[in-house]
Amino acid sequence: MRVWWLVLLVAVLVLGGNVDTNGLVLFVNDTGDYRGSYYLKVFDLQRWWDAGYSRVLVRASVGAEWAFERVEGSVLDFALFWEDCTSCDSAEPPPVKNVNTIYEDEILRVTYVGGRWVVQVLWHQGGFTHWVYVNGSLFFTHFGGSVGGGPSGEFFGEVLRVDLKSSGDPRADSYAVFYSPGYACRSLFGLLGWAAVHGLDAGEASGLLRSFGYSLSVKRVDRRDGVVLFFLSNGSVVEVPVFFEVQSNGTGLFVVGNPSCVNATYVAVVRLSGGGGGEGGAEFQLVGWGVGRSAGGAGCLAGGGGEVRRLSLPLRPAGGVLAGELLGVF
Repeated sequence: MRVWWLVLLVAVLVLGGNVDTNGLVLFVNDTGDYRGSYYLKVFDLQRWWDAGYSRVLVRASVGAEWAFERVEGSVLDFALFWEDCTSCDSAEPPPVKNVNTIYEDEILRVTYVGGRWVVQVLWHQGGFTHWVYVNGSLFFTHFGGSVGGGPSGEFFGEVLRVDLKSSGDPRADSYAVFYSPGYACRSLFGLLGWAAVHGLDAGEASGLLRSFGYSLSVKRVDRRDGVVLFFLSNGSVVEVPVFFEVQSNGTGLFVVGNPSCVNATYVAVVRLSGGGGGEGGAEFQLVGWGVGRSAGGAGCLAGGGGEVRRLSLPLRPAGGVLAGELLGVF
């Protein structure tokens, strides 16, 4: 059996970025039920605004959806869909309105625009009382059985934390921490991602950290296949992945991102294993959809007999994401 390998080589940081959460961060609609592991879905809307869209419909479950319109001047924009219970709303018989409708006990929007954070409670529901905290202070209380919209508030600072807590199921307690673009660039992960991009050794990476006020130093840099390991003076090890690898047997989708603070170029390598492409060879088509702050990348890779063809996919400015599809025709 022949298998196509799509290897995306990249020299940027893929950890960190603008959001940290115990939920899921998503770029496209996802109606899956991940309760037991994840109770919060965070959708990155800004990727779509940067791609030129002015309106998107986000679906977090079979029945939970919300239409969002672009906020002029936004730099970051996230939609949060949260479920406050592990087993609620999944087995109730009709005519219950929200049968199989989950991840909508709270629908929030967090936007960074004009140097400030805007937090909105778009929708709340559910039988349990639950609470929304912003930066450690109570922002909104949902009383069990009520439904509707909620408050909107503005917050200043480079970091914003949102906590969602359930009175009925503590397993559902979730959080999301959002970082302004400037803060993400100065974070430890961001700086070490830059060091990985530019091939800094331990001494140079230590100097970079000191220049940004970090007391940590880098004792050793270990470059391995696919990752760069930074061994720090406090005993911790920061692992910076430098490639994604996606196997595709016929057709495969891929999403790559550049959350570091430098421009990056992905180098796509397609290999055909298990023999040649026959008399007519094998054609490979790699199509980049250009979702996000990406220069895009589309091209045709042709060859057989295990030949390798490369296609550069530039992502600039930093912070971009590129979705795409690998197609193969014999």
